[in-house]
Amino acid sequence: MPKKRVDQPKSVTESGGGVFGSREQSLRQDNSFFKARFVEVKAIYQGAFAGAPWNETLSDAEVTRRIQDNMGKPGFTAFTSEKGGRIVGAVWYDTPSLDQLEAERRKPLRDFAADLQS
Repeated sequence: MPKKRVDQPKSVTESGGGVFGSREQSLRQDNSFFKARFVEVKAIYQGAFAGAPWNETLSDAEVTRRIQDNMGKPGFTAFTSEKGGRIVGAVWYDTPSLDQLEAERRKPLRDFAADLQS
């Protein structure tokens, strides 16, 4: 089943004693906001891959290249999480065609994805 594409920026806010604790935290789907806060997103990315299981020591240039490569892919969609005006998390995905998926990740994954669509 194809994913539903989110075209309009969205913001979801939760507060209270739930998962996010007692201070307000928001989740935003907005590619422009993601790009505007790129420096903060890069720092989060670098920190996330510094620990186990990856233990990567990534240069600023490598992090920039990786994220910008993803931003240029078809269907790029980014979400950021803010708390107290600071970016505290980010996630993104793209929606490649089956041919793009095969070129990037090989034929077995392409075939798996094709089977899911049928």
